[in-house]
Amino acid sequence: MKYITTSESHFSEFRLWLASQWAVHCNEVLSATHKATTYSMETWIKRNKHFLRRRYSDIILEEKPK
Repeated sequence: MKYITTSESHFSEFRLWLASQWAVHCNEVLSATHKATTYSMETWIKRNKHFLRRRYSDIILEEKPK
């Protein structure tokens, strides 16, 4: 797994991807319901961890050169 190091700590690329997907999800919920989400990112990850892991794996496989 690749990590990105900052002066504070290091984050996995997967965790950064999750944060970007959380933002996309929040925007989708807001545009559909005109209300903000009432749950945290951690709750969303727990509820969707298998889907998110498969989606990330699919994206990584698409990016690999053949």
